[in-house]
Amino acid sequence: MMEELDHFYVKGEGRRWVVPDAEYCWAGRIMAAPYKAEGYHRVMVKKMPEGNMVSVLYLDFGTVDKARFQDMRLLHKKFLKLPAQAIEGKLWGVKEVEGRQAQAKKRLVEMVREGNLVNGVVGMV
Repeated sequence: MMEELDHFYVKGEGRRWVVPDAEYCWAGRIMAAPYKAEGYHRVMVKKMPEGNMVSVLYLDFGTVDKARFQDMRLLHKKFLKLPAQAIEGKLWGVKEVEGRQAQAKKRLVEMVREGNLVNGVVGMV
């Protein structure tokens, strides 16, 4: 679905699905927005436009970031069929080492991408 969504908004009909004005962009609305160089993704608007920026939650990754209002697109209903893919996770028994948070976060992301987590998912709530 990710590739189809990106193709729709970059090369297809979705290029014309521009948000006409800020009245179409409200907190809780599901839309499409680019994420860095990763292409278009489904987002939920968190905060109304501040200037030309909108605070959004990337539904399939769980990342909160800002997107440029002019890059936002109305979401086609065919991209609403799949539920959000991001799930909340918590680490148990991990202690924070003062001054090394950035290094620890980077290493955790590497381990997740490599599939190198020893215990994997223990349970879900």
